[in-house]
Amino acid sequence: MSNSKRPLVKPSAIELFQLKKLRADITWQGSLKTCLKSALDILDDALIIGREVNSSGARKFGATNLETFYNYYSSLSAENKTCYEIIRKGCPVKFYLDIDCVYDSVNDTFKELVTPDKVVSSLNWYLTEILKSMGIITAERIVDNVIVLDACSPEKFSLHLIYPDIVFPSIEHCMALVRWLINLLYEVEYPIYENDGLTGQGVHNILSKTGRMPLLIPYRDVEDLHFLFDVAVYNANQNFMEI
Repeated sequence: MSNSKRPLVKPSAIELFQLKKLRADITWQGSLKTCLKSALDILDDALIIGREVNSSGARKFGATNLETFYNYYSSLSAENKTCYEIIRKGCPVKFYLDIDCVYDSVNDTFKELVTPDKVVSSLNWYLTEILKSMGIITAERIVDNVIVLDACSPEKFSLHLIYPDIVFPSIEHCMALVRWLINLLYEVEYPIYENDGLTGQGVHNILSKTGRMPLLIPYRDVEDLHFLFDVAVYNANQNFMEI
């Protein structure tokens, strides 16, 4: 979600002139720490963004507001839209999931069976059960409102999910919900693998017995299971790529 490197394309002379003015509207810093400190002097709810400055992924960071950033981002060519929102600790955040799996690393059955709709449906079922256990009676409606950003490729299954109606006071609360999700998966899916083995047949059996796409997938070369969702994307000052 935060470390994708794409080659940057040199803007035209006109684009450079436009960008120079737009960039001047944003206070850019060479380090995130300096940017966060300066943001407090600008406004309490400053939008903290990062932009790649070369093809190696090096970044500068800026504090601005939504309108100014939108004007700047809209002026970028598609190839140079390499900007990130910095999700700060202590700021409200909508719950999100980063779904990621390299096909060659897991059992071939996964690629044969998986579709984005199946994975989203499975995740939504588990999240609904978790919210219901919290006493939230509108859980199903809340979870059904999900933004799906599809970044799948021939080599990798990749989705970014954002749940606008699940809002936490800070990013660490997202991880608490993910831990709950992990525990539920161990209760539902893991026992089936224990009976059927970490095999393609085990994947088929989970799908047939639960009616849902498995979220625990056997690795190809080691006796272990891969979580489809990344648990390492809930750190303070997480970089969230703008689409």
